[in-house]
Amino acid sequence: YSEQVACVRALLKKTEILWSLLDAVERACQRPQLSRRARLRPDRRSGKRLLLYPENGLLLNGTAAEIVELCTGQLDVGGIVSVLSARHRVAAGVVEPGVRRMIEALRARALLEQPR
Repeated sequence: YSEQVACVRALLKKTEILWSLLDAVERACQRPQLSRRARLRPDRRSGKRLLLYPENGLLLNGTAAEIVELCTGQLDVGGIVSVLSARHRVAAGVVEPGVRRMIEALRARALLEQPR
């Protein structure tokens, strides 16, 4: 009986891993698009970019603003990474973690349109 329990636990763990991999693949294939309720505007005082959304806003640094500007629904995450990598002449592996973090932060604040 204990062997069966161990097998079931191992199978459950592997299933969790597979689901997390599938979720990651799905997110990588999505084309992030800024929510219609969010607007990217220049801050009059600092000159930096503000991401405004109902009753809130984020002051963005240059890199974050570039990522948000590319969230048009035209490019997938890899495409955004490629554009920024070429623009700044930096390896994609250096750019990708920051792009993914920013997109996840936008998603966590519900600032990206839901995929259809």
